[in-house]
Amino acid sequence: MHWRLSLLLVGCLALGCGNNASETEIQVRKVIAAQLKTSPQAIDMNRSLREQKGDDLDLVEIVMTLEEKLGVVISDQMIEKYAGEKITEWPKSTPMELVRIVEECKANPSKGKK
Repeated sequence: MHWRLSLLLVGCLALGCGNNASETEIQVRKVIAAQLKTSPQAIDMNRSLREQKGDDLDLVEIVMTLEEKLGVVISDQMIEKYAGEKITEWPKSTPMELVRIVEECKANPSKGKK
């Protein structure tokens, strides 16, 4: 019984749920980590994607993957709201901004329409 609890705790901490991360945050972290070819634990949710070696093409791939995995539509307008009008500015956005975008699109699906 104790080993199961230990295994659950280790898994939870590895995914970031030890810090009360939302399911959306965990998914965003995983998608970014896969795109940037690093571990989810290495993703700093408050540092820009550019600081974490991401670029505008990475962000486009990340957004497309989030849309597919989470069943949301993220419009360019939603990204512009958080990250600026030019696609070249988008990598300056942080993973937490992507979490907010996804959560807003989940709460108000009409906002995400392209």
